[in-house]
Amino acid sequence: MKALNLFNEMLQRGLTLNEFTYPYTFASCGALEEREIGKKAHCQALKAGFDLIPLVAILLFNLYAVSSSLVDARIKDILFARKLFDEMPEREMRCLGTRCFQAM
Repeated sequence: MKALNLFNEMLQRGLTLNEFTYPYTFASCGALEEREIGKKAHCQALKAGFDLIPLVAILLFNLYAVSSSLVDARIKDILFARKLFDEMPEREMRCLGTRCFQAM
């Protein structure tokens, strides 16, 4: 939760986010099932181009793979997570062990 509070505070203060900000944010959003904050962070990462950094991409993938308890939303998020995985410039084998693929 602390990582999400820091992320929001950085945005409010207009601080520049970097590639080290997003892994913690995405991991926290996934663990706490904070989809809306995760989507907000995803947009920020896309704008900055950090979504192509392997660690950021892995945790972004995990966010969409595991962060939904509603069946319809979960299917949509799993499909989006799969799309993210397919588009990763460097696919990491760690992604294959996530709950997303265990659920499929």
